[in-house]
Amino acid sequence: MRADLGNLHRLMHRNDEAVQELREANDLIARTATDTNTSRLLALSELAEAELDDGNADAALAAATQALAMARKVLPAKHYLLGVPLFALARVDLARGRADEAEPLLREALAVRTPPHPAEDLRVIEVKVALVRALSALGRKDDQKELRAQIESVLRTSTSPYAADLRARLAAARPLAAMR
Repeated sequence: MRADLGNLHRLMHRNDEAVQELREANDLIARTATDTNTSRLLALSELAEAELDDGNADAALAAATQALAMARKVLPAKHYLLGVPLFALARVDLARGRADEAEPLLREALAVRTPPHPAEDLRVIEVKVALVRALSALGRKDDQKELRAQIESVLRTSTSPYAADLRARLAAARPLAAMR
């Protein structure tokens, strides 16, 4: 419940409250859940994203690394929940200027998220937007251009606030031609 509240704060861009709730949720889950409980790895992933949104890259890295290690231990290799900590760690890598480390994580996240979710699902698009950012940073103009076109076609028809946020993130991941 606290993790859900923390995630809600994060989605509302209330970073201080999100970090506080998610830290408390993780403390509670760590004391009460077994290592095989997926709620722990999901709460750690959310904490990593909240810490990153709040500017705490080191804390985000620690939480995301722990979440992914736990996920790899308790989930089958192709389980769709594996995409959550993969994406969290990739976001941290991108924020730390490590697009080369983020790219394989994002590709793996796409591989496990796509089967249960259609390609136009916004959770899949979110990963693709981050991949565009990584490809741009790596100088892979053709790859990011093709992916950007796929994303734009999906986002063009969606009017949700989530889609608007993804459009803004995609715009921030400028095409290489626009970069100086």
